[in-house]
Amino acid sequence: MSRGGSRWGAGRPAYKGKAEHCLSLDVRRLHRGGHLKPGAACSWGWHREGKRVGEVGLEMIGNALHLRFAVNGRNASHSIGLTFTACPFGGERPWFACPGCCRRVAVVYLRGAGPFRCRQCNQLAYASQSMDAMDRAWKKQQRFESKLNPDGGKPKGMHWATFERLRDLIADCDMQREAALALAFDKLLML
Repeated sequence: MSRGGSRWGAGRPAYKGKAEHCLSLDVRRLHRGGHLKPGAACSWGWHREGKRVGEVGLEMIGNALHLRFAVNGRNASHSIGLTFTACPFGGERPWFACPGCCRRVAVVYLRGAGPFRCRQCNQLAYASQSMDAMDRAWKKQQRFESKLNPDGGKPKGMHWATFERLRDLIADCDMQREAALALAFDKLLML
């Protein structure tokens, strides 16, 4: 999978939907919040950029989580079964049993008007899986630059050796982007 469809250097084709763009339920967060206890009921909401984009009512009945929500103005409801695995030092870890394929998953996604399903059933990929070499270099550089002051200077308390290493890593990212751009131009000239 070296080409990523028609885009040279990309990890995977970009035609798949992205998991980050879908509403999701994470069984680990629900468990930490105490929402998976028998008889527990609550509402769960999603926010993007300060705006509420969705809400679902949750109710635990037996070993199933019952969901009530509205999609495109129509009310919908369905259940997701839970399975549990034993932890090495006692207790149990909950998992969703995907209604589509019965796989044990930690996160289920709502894609469009369909029911909550796992990433495979919804044919979702992570955004990072569709990045090409230039995008990966930009992302890496942003991660390094976030450790520096906004002007690119050394933060107070950072060792000079760490600062110099970060500056070298940022320069390496610049060279990787230039190499990827040169490769893309070479491929265009060959066409």
